[in-house]
Amino acid sequence: MKPRSFVALALFICCSASSGFSGATSNAPKTRIDKYSATLTIVSGPGAGTVRPITIYISNYSTEAEANMLSNAFADGGSKTLFRALTKLKVKGSIAPTGSVGYQIRFIRAVDTPTGRKITMLTDRPIGFLEAYYGTRSKDYQYGLVELNLDDNGKGEGTLIYAAKVKGMRGETIEVENFGIEPARVLNIRRL
Repeated sequence: MKPRSFVALALFICCSASSGFSGATSNAPKTRIDKYSATLTIVSGPGAGTVRPITIYISNYSTEAEANMLSNAFADGGSKTLFRALTKLKVKGSIAPTGSVGYQIRFIRAVDTPTGRKITMLTDRPIGFLEAYYGTRSKDYQYGLVELNLDDNGKGEGTLIYAAKVKGMRGETIEVENFGIEPARVLNIRRL
């Protein structure tokens, strides 16, 4: 598989999905409970053609200080240092196939846009037993990214990258390399 590069800052979940770390200010409340339903469509790779209902829970948004801390960690030591810093953050929410536990999200930012707001999520992705045992190349893609573009009514679409590697930062964006699978689509998002 040939990896593709994407410029974004966003999260994950694909197996059963920009604003930057610095500079962008969040106009969303620091503590807020948001819940969204959506449809996850896996476009390519294992599970291609799968359509699953998902639920996105946001219990808190990341602060500007947390965003700066992650940005500085990346600048100081690259992806490995960023990963260590990210895993120390408290869980801010989760993404789950409807009716199951799902995956925890550690970094969530919301930024107002002319048409509503953009929510960007970043987390460490689960590495399965066989993936770790065989030490496949996918193990180097340790981040999950999601970006949701919502209108003022909480409806919209987004993308999810299950396995990504942070490659660089330029201004208010992060460049990530996808593991070579087209990002899953998060469709029919609506606030619950």
